[in-house]
Amino acid sequence: MREEYADREVAVEAIRPLLTIVQLDADHAQLMTEIDGGRERISWDELCALLDVVAERSQDPREFGAQVINSALYKFQRRARLAGWVLTLEDALAFMLYPRNPIDFACINSAITHQPGRVDVVTHIVDRYHPHPTFYQLMLGAAEAFLPLLQLDDANVEMAAQGRQAHFVFTYTPRD
Repeated sequence: MREEYADREVAVEAIRPLLTIVQLDADHAQLMTEIDGGRERISWDELCALLDVVAERSQDPREFGAQVINSALYKFQRRARLAGWVLTLEDALAFMLYPRNPIDFACINSAITHQPGRVDVVTHIVDRYHPHPTFYQLMLGAAEAFLPLLQLDDANVEMAAQGRQAHFVFTYTPRD
């Protein structure tokens, strides 16, 4: 993790759609005032507090992850469509799924491998941070919503999470 991001591990821009969707209550008013005032990064602990709100408000946090991807605020959609047009399918998935570490989430490391019909993404939360199960569920929901942007109607994504690590497996029919 880059030292400049110590104690401010998460880019607000990466979670802004989530902040809009969740509609935080008075308990988070100070944080929202700071973000509205131009604060660009929050701590992992602050993100986990927001994820607690998501967990309280939803039986299936994946729905929030899908809403983030489908949000009109999120530039991810244009990037996904462009990647799907100009890259091979495997390269497009790798390009879209590779996090911009440490820009977005300085406390998460990821590795991607791909072959025709399959992309594996393994994420690992750095040891000094505690995992939050809702984070992985949001990621899964976002991944499920992401696939149609690349016209992958027959694609599937599965996740296995344990402790600090989550393994996402994307399978699909390779294009000719």
